[in-house]
Amino acid sequence: MKLLLQFLIFFIAFLVIIQPVHLHAQRKSTGDNTTDEEFKSILKVATRATRDLTDLPSNFSLKKYAPPVKQQGEYATCVAWSSAYAARTVSYAVRKNFTSQDSIIKYSFSPSYLYSKIKRPSDGECRIGSSIVTALKLMKQEGILPNKEEPYKCASNDWPSETNQLAQHFKIKDFLALSDNNVITSDDILKAKTALTEKKPVLLSMKCPESLNSNTSAEGVWTPSASENESAITMKHALC
Repeated sequence: MKLLLQFLIFFIAFLVIIQPVHLHAQRKSTGDNTTDEEFKSILKVATRATRDLTDLPSNFSLKKYAPPVKQQGEYATCVAWSSAYAARTVSYAVRKNFTSQDSIIKYSFSPSYLYSKIKRPSDGECRIGSSIVTALKLMKQEGILPNKEEPYKCASNDWPSETNQLAQHFKIKDFLALSDNNVITSDDILKAKTALTEKKPVLLSMKCPESLNSNTSAEGVWTPSASENESAITMKHALC
C-alpha cells in the first residue's frame, strides 16, 4: 500500500471524511490531476526532532470535527470534496471548537463552489478533474464559500460578487507538504500522525489501480492485486 500513496499535504488554517466514491458504469469516480511538478513546488514542512514524531498518543482522531460523509457521485470532484468539504470544514471546526453536528454542517464548505473555480473551461459536466495544489492556492488567495447546495451540483463559475466577497472571509492561511517525493516513507507517516495530533487535517493523493473497480467487495473493502504494475497507473484520488 505504501507504493500506492503518492503524497501527503496538510493545511495550516488559522485565519479564519473521506467521501465515498459512487459506482458509475462499473467504475469509481476519482478526479485528482495533480502533477509531480506541482507537488514539488509546495513548501515542505520543517524537519522535526525525532522525539517530536515518536512521542505520540496511542490513538487520535479528528472525526468529531468532521462533516457527515457524502458522495461525489459520477463527478470527478474528489479534490473539491477532500479540500473544501472535508479538510477546510475540519480546520474551521477545530478553530471554532465546533463538535456538534448541527454547527459543523452549518459551516461546512462548498465543493461545488471550489470545483467551479478550479475546473478547466471545457469541463462543463465536472468530469475532467482538478489539481489539489490549484485548489489550495484558490482557498488561500480567494477563500471558500460555506456549503449551501444540497445535493451537490455541477456549478458554473458565475457566482455573484457578494458571494465571492463572502468566500474571502474563509481563506486558509497556508499549506505545506509532508513528503519530499511520491513514495511515502515511515517518517512521512509519523509526520502525518503528528499533524493530526496538532489538529491539522491531512490531504493525500492515492494512485488507484484497476483493482479499485474490480476487487472491491459489497461492503466497500478494496483488495489490491499484487500483479498490478504501479508505473501503468494513471488514475488518482484525493482523500482527507
